[in-house]
Amino acid sequence: DGRASQPERHRRLRRKKVYVPANTIVNCDFLISVPVMKVHMGCGISAAFKNYVGTGPRIVYGSKGAFSNDDLHRKHSLEGRIDSFIIDLAAFHPPDYCVVDAIRGLQYSEHRADRPDQEVRSNIILAGEDPVATDALVANIMGYKPADLEFLHMASQRQMGTMDLRNVEVAGDEPDRLRRRWGKA
Repeated sequence: DGRASQPERHRRLRRKKVYVPANTIVNCDFLISVPVMKVHMGCGISAAFKNYVGTGPRIVYGSKGAFSNDDLHRKHSLEGRIDSFIIDLAAFHPPDYCVVDAIRGLQYSEHRADRPDQEVRSNIILAGEDPVATDALVANIMGYKPADLEFLHMASQRQMGTMDLRNVEVAGDEPDRLRRRWGKA
């Protein structure tokens, strides 16, 4: 199944990771994450925390001529999952505010897949000061259980916010009214 044995997996987990965060992220006074709501193969959903993949300097993490930070994925993913490295990157400076574009999002794949039903139109904007709660609310609206998303546990353990939606004050529409099942990646 391609999964590493327990001893090998523990060796990889203990390996020291070195990150090169963008100076703009580390030294800014106030950071606003403005992602588009989508599903994602490597962590479940794409929202405020997944948005950090784009902050890695391309000169460090991109292959020559490539637009993506493919080296970041290759060197820091664990068994194809990006949960740990997006939270590691966010730890340098967690978002002070999040504004999630949920007007239109993508289901089935984080990239356009030429499926006529891939785009989901929700016509909503989510915003919040707690990035964990914001991503947990995004997950809930997309039909995920926030407790099933590893990166939310990691961010919560690092005290970046709460993933328990019972402890989150929501202004505006009732989130349960907005919830629907998105096609998973």
